[in-house]
Amino acid sequence: AGWCAAHRLLTRDGVLGQRYRVPRVSEHQLAPGQWLLLHTDGVSYAGGALPAGEAATVARALVEGAGKVHDDAAVLAARWVEVGA
Repeated sequence: AGWCAAHRLLTRDGVLGQRYRVPRVSEHQLAPGQWLLLHTDGVSYAGGALPAGEAATVARALVEGAGKVHDDAAVLAARWVEVGA
């Protein structure tokens, strides 16, 4: 469970909306308890231990701890949680 640095999604450089690029499809299998983290280039997160807590807590901690001072920063954090487990 937790972070799995071996499965990184594709990254694309550039400014959103400046040039249209053909989207690429990338599929990865998550295991129960693993996180899916999507962030803008305003966050310098290279993996490692994540704070405990809900998705909002993890996203906030990443923006506050790894966000660049002179750039906008956004994080989407989601974790596979099995209901009833």
